[in-house]
Amino acid sequence: MRLARREKRRAIDGTIPLINVVFLLLMFFLFAGTIASDPAHKIEPPTTPAEDPADRPDLDILVIDATGAITLRGEMVDLATAARRLIAPGKDGRSAPIRVVADRRLPADRLTDAIAALTAAGAHNIMLITEARR
Repeated sequence: MRLARREKRRAIDGTIPLINVVFLLLMFFLFAGTIASDPAHKIEPPTTPAEDPADRPDLDILVIDATGAITLRGEMVDLATAARRLIAPGKDGRSAPIRVVADRRLPADRLTDAIAALTAAGAHNIMLITEARR
């Protein structure tokens, strides 16, 4: 008795359906990303009027202009006087932060000399106020 030969079953290749699924996901994310817009582009942030720190005599801000002239609380002073007025030890023996606003045209060596003089006078925390660039 002769039995009929069975045909060998081919093994199912699972890579083709996997490629199809990955391709469909790729297409979905491409379309979903282009349809949804970024709402941040439509927002206009609020604006505040620009204020010159030299116009606020109540703030303890040391303002150094392009010529090297120093203003503190709306009054022209020298660096030693400014240091005496600003450096007052607090509870922990350290002085309050000293905020320095310098003109961008001020030579860097004059600014570093002023900061070094404040440090030598006893300032422990000096903050250089700058403008954020956009």
